[in-house]
Amino acid sequence: MALPSNIFDASLFEFQYNGLGAINLHGNGNSTGVIYAPNAAITLSGNGTIFGSVIGRTLQANGNPVRIHYDRNLQNNLVTVGNWTLDTFTWSKF
Repeated sequence: MALPSNIFDASLFEFQYNGLGAINLHGNGNSTGVIYAPNAAITLSGNGTIFGSVIGRTLQANGNPVRIHYDRNLQNNLVTVGNWTLDTFTWSKF
């Protein structure tokens, strides 16, 4: 049985957290996705593998070993749905 071509597409699952509480992930399986929690301390435990990316205030890996494989396709196809935000500003007139 062939696996679907998007089985390791990290852009299909995105976890966003803006809080200050700690995030603890435990387990021995494989996960595919994006964890974006820039204000949180992230702890990964177990001997699992993450295909995608993990962004946090701090990252601690307590595994045997914990592996993170960055998905380079995220730079081209990751879209974050949310409210419009201002990303540039200038006082110059055009």
